[in-house]
Amino acid sequence: MFWQWQPVRSAQVVSVPHIVTLSGASTCGSTLSSSLFRGPSAHRHVAEESGYELTSSMAPAEKYPLVDDIDFLVIMGGPMAADDHHVSPWLVAEKRFVAEVIAAGKLVLGVCLGAQIVAEVWVG
Repeated sequence: MFWQWQPVRSAQVVSVPHIVTLSGASTCGSTLSSSLFRGPSAHRHVAEESGYELTSSMAPAEKYPLVDDIDFLVIMGGPMAADDHHVSPWLVAEKRFVAEVIAAGKLVLGVCLGAQIVAEVWVG
């Protein structure tokens, strides 16, 4: 069961909880289809039926949403390690983004590579 969100009502405006997922799989060839099958797109219907807005982004593109627009950040996996900057230079920008989200007090969940990134950002 998804975390239960209570929409914020302010002057007839309802805030829909926004979940953002990041994946590092776009540069992984055959890993991409596997990651997408198990990743956020496989669960999009559950999120939407539960009243969540779900946005998926491939981290290598380095196009991140505004931190203020995020309620919950889910960082997915990829075949690289969190310190593989020489193979995946976009990891530096992703870590900066994750650090901003954490500093803003947003909810963050890391899965596989995402957990490595969260740990590295938190510990330094």
